[in-house]
Amino acid sequence: TDCSKNPEILHMYERIIESYFTLSGQMRELRCSILLEELLLKLSEINDSSVSGTDILVQEMIHRIHSTPDRFISPKELADLYHVSIRTVSGRFKKVTGESIHQYQLKLKLNMAYDELPFNPDRPLRDFAISYGFYDEFQFSKLFKRQFGISPSERK
Repeated sequence: TDCSKNPEILHMYERIIESYFTLSGQMRELRCSILLEELLLKLSEINDSSVSGTDILVQEMIHRIHSTPDRFISPKELADLYHVSIRTVSGRFKKVTGESIHQYQLKLKLNMAYDELPFNPDRPLRDFAISYGFYDEFQFSKLFKRQFGISPSERK
């Protein structure tokens, strides 16, 4: 949730800055610490309220997608699983995430691979491809390069 234009958040941030520059010693440390905790609590409340408005069906689909990184789940499979139409699954997913189910999965899997590649430089690209549900290392490499502008080998 973007809070950059929230006047309450901006005011809280300004109070922290003001306290930091006008107070000294233990008083500054204590006051800034309390104000920072208030700010974090407010941000947490804002985040919780935005998440609670999220579609429960979509939350479940996202959880399922994250728990099966080794394969792509089709809209039909999700529709069958949740006993709704493909149109309902696709429409609600896109409304909440801003992406199609396939786009979301593709981006997620590529980001996961991007993060993992440097930690496993000796692991063959074919293993990465298969473990993230891609057909082969060639498909994986092509999509990876399109997403990040570098090849998986360069990322290693």
